[in-house]
Amino acid sequence: MTNSYEDRYVNIGELELHYLEWGRASNPPVILLHGLRGHAHSWDEVSNSLKDNYNVFAIDQRGRGSSDWSPIQDYSIEAYSNDLLKFSDLLGLNKFILIGHSMGGRNAMHFASQHTEKLIKLGIIDIGPKIDSVGSERIGNEMANGPTEFKSFQDIVTHLRESSPYVSDTTLLRRAKYATKITDNKTYIWTYDPAIREQRKTGSTIQPLDLWDSIPNINCPTMIFRGIQSDILSREVAEKMTNRIPIAKTVAINNATHTVFEDNPDDFITELLKFLS
Repeated sequence: MTNSYEDRYVNIGELELHYLEWGRASNPPVILLHGLRGHAHSWDEVSNSLKDNYNVFAIDQRGRGSSDWSPIQDYSIEAYSNDLLKFSDLLGLNKFILIGHSMGGRNAMHFASQHTEKLIKLGIIDIGPKIDSVGSERIGNEMANGPTEFKSFQDIVTHLRESSPYVSDTTLLRRAKYATKITDNKTYIWTYDPAIREQRKTGSTIQPLDLWDSIPNINCPTMIFRGIQSDILSREVAEKMTNRIPIAKTVAINNATHTVFEDNPDDFITELLKFLS
C-alpha cells in the first residue's frame, strides 16, 4: 500500500485535534472515527481505498493518538460530538459522509441524530445504540486491567495478537506502532490518556447514553456493518437498528470480529464502496 496522506492539526478551542487527510479537496468529504483504543491510522487500508474518489479525514479523537488529552478529562459522547461539529465547521465541511467504528460509531450516531442535515451518508461499524453486550464488557475490562507498559515492541504485538486472530501481521504491526510510544526508560506505553483507563477502572465514567430514542432522527442513508464473529453487535440488534433508522440497511462481514475493517479489509471495503456509490 502506498501512503499518500498529510498529517494535519486543527485547534478547536479547548484542544488540538490531529488528523490524516487523504485525497483531493475537490472530492466528496468522508470523516472516519476510530474506536475506543483506536487511532487515525486504524483506517489506513480504508483511507487508501477511498482517496482517489473521496477527500478522507481520519481523526485522532480527543485523548488518542497525537490529539490533545482533555484538560478536564471529559470523554463523554457529547464532548466527542461537539469536537466533530467544530472540526467540520472549521474545515468548511458543510456536508460529508461519516463512518464510525465502535466508540466512534456511537459518536457518529449521536452526531447524526443531532446534525443529520450535515450528513450525506452514515456508516456504523459493529456497535449498537446501547452498550449492553458481553463483548463491550470484555473490552472495558481489557482496557481497565490490561498491561500499561511493555519491555519491547514485540511484547506489544504478542499482546495484541491474543485478541486479534483475524488481523494480518502488517495491520497488527501498524496498530502497535501508532497505539504506543516509547518512554525515556525505553519501555513502551499506550498513547491514549491514562484518565480514560482510570475512568474505566474506577467506574467513574458517565453512564453511556442509550441512543435508541434518538436514532430515528437520523435522516440520511445509513449502513450498519456487522462482523459475523463479533461479540459486540448481534444480528438481532442490527436488524432492530434498521427498523428504527428511517433509511438503513445492514451487511454482515465474515471472518471478522469487532474490528471488522481491520480483520477483513477486502470484504469490508467492497461493501463500503457499494454503499458509497
